[in-house]
Amino acid sequence: MTPETHAVIRTAALVVAAAEYESELIADRARMTHRRRRMVGKRAGSAPELPAAVRSEIAACRRQGDTLAAIAADLDARGIPTARGGRWHPSTVAHVVRSVALDAELAEVAA
Repeated sequence: MTPETHAVIRTAALVVAAAEYESELIADRARMTHRRRRMVGKRAGSAPELPAAVRSEIAACRRQGDTLAAIAADLDARGIPTARGGRWHPSTVAHVVRSVALDAELAEVAA
């Protein structure tokens, strides 16, 4: 290996290490921001787009013991669209359940 090739490899490794470090710094800042927002009862992301009545219904069904798949199938059968207008999947229902729980947690913090 020539000295020039060795230098290029070393330089590339240094650039990669610097990029990884910067990525970690950005992630740390994002985590800190999310933590601060939660401490004052605010969401870190955007507000839910799904109507509150649908969100409440999904949470109630889950509390009653309905499976994620059963809830998704019922919503699809009744023609209730997702926030983006698509079909319901168990993972979509799970996201709504987590979102409703987060809202309840934030409401407690803000109170």
